[in-house]
Amino acid sequence: MTVTFPDDYRAEQLAGNEAVFECSVKEVKEKKLPELDDDFAAEAGGFDSQAELRSDIETRLREQQERLIDTEFREAVVDAAVAEAKLSVPDELVHAKAHEMWHQTERRLAAQGLDPARYLQVTGKTEEELVHDAEPEARTALGREGVLAAVVEAEKITVDDDEILDSLRQASRTENEKKLRRSFDKAKAEGRDEPLREDIAMRKAVDLMVESAKTISVEQAKARKKLWMPGKEGEGSAAAEEIWTPGS
Repeated sequence: MTVTFPDDYRAEQLAGNEAVFECSVKEVKEKKLPELDDDFAAEAGGFDSQAELRSDIETRLREQQERLIDTEFREAVVDAAVAEAKLSVPDELVHAKAHEMWHQTERRLAAQGLDPARYLQVTGKTEEELVHDAEPEARTALGREGVLAAVVEAEKITVDDDEILDSLRQASRTENEKKLRRSFDKAKAEGRDEPLREDIAMRKAVDLMVESAKTISVEQAKARKKLWMPGKEGEGSAAAEEIWTPGS
């Protein structure tokens, strides 16, 4: 087998050079899956039967799917409000938001033990190119933030200390209440509680919008894109994207 070492290989004497490796296969193994029976159910999760294991998996998958649907629905409600809102987002603000998103990505990569510079090298793009690519997503994020901030202000949504403590309690899953309160008191004294307070307020704004949202069935949603419009691309056209009503 012939391979070429990368130009930035640590061993400089090998960087950029070709090398030939000889490999000997000493053993070949085949993975055999266990029988899906009651014994497997007992070993896999302490279930009494295969039926119980199957039921548990179905329940967890259903709950996961329900959480995903709920998240997508909440996003759709906010995006629908953004589409109807009159927002003017300066390009400079969008660019700054895209930079902020890249810095967040840098921190995530570093936390995972990955070098952001190496990530740029793998993608074949510069930091500025990635920031430019992220601008549409940044504009969407700013639109959502603007609408939610307006709802918070209009509905006079507030967040008290107990709500913040409850959020911290769920995030940390700690049972040491005194330690939790000390951490919160320190964060509050340093002004670090405000971002969390704003985040909870916006989540409450989304809750309020979701409660007020009017849902339609999948069939209705599909029909909205299939109803024909006389005089546009021929009668009976399924390509029309608007709904025709008499007198329109």
